[in-house]
Amino acid sequence: WFNKVKKPESFYNQPYLESWNLKLVNQWNILINRSQHADCMPTNYIHYDQTVDYGLTLNYRLFYYFRYMQHQCKFFGTYPGKW
Repeated sequence: WFNKVKKPESFYNQPYLESWNLKLVNQWNILINRSQHADCMPTNYIHYDQTVDYGLTLNYRLFYYFRYMQHQCKFFGTYPGKW
């Protein structure tokens, strides 16, 4: 799946990824322990501190993890148009 849909890491800038990752992490953490998506339910809280510089690569990987989860489970209400 990843090899079919990925864009190069350089396609995104770090502030764009950080901004979306923060929004997606917040949505993810709200979904923890809700039964409406039991088959795809997030079970682990993600601590994403916006004051920490995680770097482009980690933000890119997290962004694509969320993209994959949206593809599989469709539980994000708001997600990037640049996917």
